[in-house]
Amino acid sequence: MTETYQSTIVSDANSASKNIHNLYSRVDHSFAIKGISQRKPLVSSWLPTIQDTLSSLLRWTGSYPAELREHYLNFAREVVVPRLNPSRAADWPHYIGTHNHGPYEISIAFAPQKKAKVRFSVQPLAASDAGDDPLGQKDLRKKVEDLASACHADHKRLNTFIDSVFLTDEEQAGLLEKHANRGDAAAVLPQQNCFIAFDLEPVDNGIPSINMKLYLFPQLKALATGRDLLDVTESILIRLADGDKALLASWEMVRTFLTSDGKENLLHFLAIDCLGPHMKPRFKVYTHTHVNSLASARHVITMGGRIPSPKYLNTLWPLLMDMEDVSLAERDGLQKPLREPNSKYCGLNPTFELVPGNAAPVVKMYVPTWQYARDEPGIVRRYQRLLQTQGLGHYDIEDAVQSVFGEERDTGLHNMASIVSARDGESVAFTAYLGPRFWEGLSQKGADVHWPVEAHPHIPWSAEVFEETVNEVSLQLKFPNTSALSAPPPVHSALDAIGNAPCVRLRKVVPEGSADVYLKLESLNPTGSYKDRLARAIVEEAEKRGNLRPHAGSTIVEATGGSTGSPLAFVCTLKGYGFHAVCSDVFAKEKLRTMAAFGAFVDIVHSPTGKITPDLFPSMVKKAKTVVEDNERYYAAEQFRNKDCMADYKTLGDELVQQFPRGIDAFCGAIGGAGMVMGVAKVLKGVRAETMIVTLEPASSPVVAKGHGGVHGIEGISPGFVPPLLDDTLHDEARAYPEDEARAMCRRLAKEEGLLTGTSTGLNVVGALALAKELGPGKVVVTVACDTGLKYRSGNL
Repeated sequence: MTETYQSTIVSDANSASKNIHNLYSRVDHSFAIKGISQRKPLVSSWLPTIQDTLSSLLRWTGSYPAELREHYLNFAREVVVPRLNPSRAADWPHYIGTHNHGPYEISIAFAPQKKAKVRFSVQPLAASDAGDDPLGQKDLRKKVEDLASACHADHKRLNTFIDSVFLTDEEQAGLLEKHANRGDAAAVLPQQNCFIAFDLEPVDNGIPSINMKLYLFPQLKALATGRDLLDVTESILIRLADGDKALLASWEMVRTFLTSDGKENLLHFLAIDCLGPHMKPRFKVYTHTHVNSLASARHVITMGGRIPSPKYLNTLWPLLMDMEDVSLAERDGLQKPLREPNSKYCGLNPTFELVPGNAAPVVKMYVPTWQYARDEPGIVRRYQRLLQTQGLGHYDIEDAVQSVFGEERDTGLHNMASIVSARDGESVAFTAYLGPRFWEGLSQKGADVHWPVEAHPHIPWSAEVFEETVNEVSLQLKFPNTSALSAPPPVHSALDAIGNAPCVRLRKVVPEGSADVYLKLESLNPTGSYKDRLARAIVEEAEKRGNLRPHAGSTIVEATGGSTGSPLAFVCTLKGYGFHAVCSDVFAKEKLRTMAAFGAFVDIVHSPTGKITPDLFPSMVKKAKTVVEDNERYYAAEQFRNKDCMADYKTLGDELVQQFPRGIDAFCGAIGGAGMVMGVAKVLKGVRAETMIVTLEPASSPVVAKGHGGVHGIEGISPGFVPPLLDDTLHDEARAYPEDEARAMCRRLAKEEGLLTGTSTGLNVVGALALAKELGPGKVVVTVACDTGLKYRSGNL
């Protein structure tokens, strides 16, 4: 049966998908080839091995209490295995098996500061004599859905994924008809196939948590529709994205790479993490290529230079490729000879992970270490060294393997290693993947085989571990997440230079043990202020409605301290409008002069106290209203009530989504009109509802935080009343901090971080550091540099 299956598909040269050859990318059915099909069925022979291995590994990791171990063993025995049995020996060749991948696999995931985690994967099959289900789709779907239910997974995305990859009734009928002239088409065509993996989470609360991953092959869909794999994959991802612009942008980045300077990477299969309803799904596109040099790896990991290259790849590569005795100059271009050049598992196997809300993919790299190792015990030694470099040497894999195999050379650890990015940009994590040879040796020893492990400290576990820990097989490097890096193109107007500001990680001012804190440098906008966005939006949204027409003699009027006035004057001069700014002598002279430099008429309201008092802004607003009422060609910007300003602030949120594809845990910002914080909050919470949004005010005027205004000296914020644009459903908390702390932080930012900022930015950073201390390591807090400190040099900054 195997011979007929392979020769039939390969000979289908007239198919529109002739590049597919073997439907599963030349994955040979090595179990049938090795004669396993002549033995007893795989399920009955391997079940005791699964149970023994799981029991042994769950205990050896030290991560699972007895009750949790028993639950996971029962899950494997009672939920998974009953859905694996093929109905007859004729089904066995449908297993996709290679020398390192079998119908059942078990692995251990290691990561610094995290508990070791056990996972196992299986390949369920549909019955071959299913009558009206010749390709096994209905039976396989039922098994997958049952397993997902047992894991409490969200079925919505899962069903969309299955619907997208499985054939429709019409496509199945057409495919069977096309192959009918070759006899029993259902016998010649392969069944629909999949792999399912289960992460057995080492939770501390005692409540079992199993995260399921489903791997499907799009080749059958390509054969039935006559489309190539790239187009089929794109249609599947478009359907899964469900309109998510960030995910679509991430896929476009992958497609561009695969069709341009990454053409040697061929699509293999797709996967989805079937998580609980409260967690983001993750989609993965697996590819393969026969290149294997360090330069080739760097090219793929950086997606052709679109994202940064990891600094430590040069250090890691010798361990992966068994070339520690090769010079760095030679490593870069060295193509190592392949043991099995026709195998899909030769060369490098890049994987691109796409997540809703993340505009850049996470790039993983699977390296088939067994292909390059000069001896198999050497693989184990290098695994052990990788553990030691990450402070995980107490997990003694060398001793464990020797306990099972003694001094035998064939360890069963000839598997794959993978490299992947993660949030901290520095740590390394990997998974030891146990092959069939290891299982056989382990089952002969029994579940109580001694796996030596030294006492190690208890490591707390949380749901965040699943977002961070290893995925699939073997070694995982962690790099900074970033969107595509490239120089921006020339722009036609200074208006087009607004936005796309970089985010800078603060290091020296952030206390040890805190979350990562990033400052988005909105001070790099044309007028040096984040309010350039607001000004452009107010004017252009009014133009769209017909309230304003460029160069038609209209004048825009606004009550402003200059933070909004300078950007409005800038936009007005570019578009041909007049600008009348109602301001006060309490604000920085630099701002008043900037507005005048842009051609604005600056109308001064005197402040008797020389401070920003609760009644100052209302008096300015009242005067601006009078100015507008006296002239029909005047247009009131009304920043405190104008929802137009949120349009461009939403783009700020979109940029943050792209810059932090793995998500932001907290965002904070000082509020004046509240448009910036609300615009950003709407985007961030739309992508990740759990993102914490905090509004900030000076402690002497905590209108939102405590309900009363007061005198303060931080320009551009806290006007003395609750801004109408503030939406209580979009922010989680309001906080107030002393003004002197904000000013002191401005000085620290200049001296320690090299950033010259204004006082509202100082307040933002004070709030961000407080959040970072509360959230702790591994989290991300972001705030905004509102403007540059150059505007305040004549004051008491």
